[in-house]
Formats: sequence, C-alpha cells, structure tokens
Amino acid sequence: MLKVIVGAESHPTGDDQPDHRRSRMPSPFSKFALPKAVQKILKQRFLLYGESPALYDELLLEFAEAIEPRDSIEGLLIKDFIDNQYEILRWRGHQNNSLKERQIEELASRLVPYEKKW
Repeated sequence: MLKVIVGAESHPTGDDQPDHRRSRMPSPFSKFALPKAVQKILKQRFLLYGESPALYDELLLEFAEAIEPRDSIEGLLIKDFIDNQYEILRWRGHQNNSLKERQIEELASRLVPYEKKW
C-alpha cells in the first residue's frame, strides 16, 4: 500500500525535479532499442513524497520485461499504464481517508449529546 503525503512541496535540484523523482538507476527500457528522447521521458517519475521510487522502478521493469516494447509507442503505453495505476492507488487512498474522516465526525457528533449529560 502506498503512503501518500498530500501537498508535498517541490525541491528543485537543478533539473527542476525533486530528488525522489530523479531516477538513480538505469531505465528499465534501456535494454530495448528506443530513441534517446523517449528513454528520457520514460525515466521521469511523477511520485509524491512517501511513495517508493524503488517500488515504482521494480513495477515498471516487470512490465517492460513482460511486454518487451518493440517501439516508442509501446514503451510510452507501459509507462502510462504504471503512472495511471499510481493515480488510481492515490485516489483510492484519498477516498478511504475521506470516508474515515466522515465516520469519525459522525461518531463525534453523536457522542456530543451524551457528553453534555455528564
């Protein structure tokens, strides 16, 4: 499960990417014959603080090895799929947190009348 920290601020590192988004390992696509410009795009991460770059890279590598992209389009589709999976997980986490907050607020509002009786 991903731990997402909402509202994390960006810290420029010269290339306008926070440290957690810069790839420290070779791109999983480097062994496939893809143009350098596409390789550069594929190395970018769009992660929030608290999300694991290693997990992202591992997942991307597993998909790249399973599909073995033959061209730029397939490489970009794999990356889009992984990025969209992360967005779905973030959304589910947000929904879960919102529901928990509402449950706590509802419980607190129901307990207030009992508190006044004491």
